[in-house]
Amino acid sequence: MGQGSANKPQETDAPEPIGAEIMRVTRPIIVDVVVFTLIICALLIGFLGLHLLEATGYDKERVQTFETMHYWFYAGVFGLFGLDLLYKIGLALFFREQGKRK
Repeated sequence: MGQGSANKPQETDAPEPIGAEIMRVTRPIIVDVVVFTLIICALLIGFLGLHLLEATGYDKERVQTFETMHYWFYAGVFGLFGLDLLYKIGLALFFREQGKRK
């Protein structure tokens, strides 16, 4: 009866609470949605600014140049977020497969 090993709590692999698991999975998605929304809001402000320039009589050729740039910024943002989504899905599938092998 040396150390009193009967008094030590046994360590078990208790399952993670469902709320913690959901937050662990959804936190990166929520961060991406917030960043995406902020960028879309900035592009919307730019779009409204272009219409304001046009309404105040700014040179039409320059406004068209700005509109072309604005279009490509939209395309770039959607492209980057699409690639990011595919990258994250690929990583999730890769690490899920490795977890099953153990």
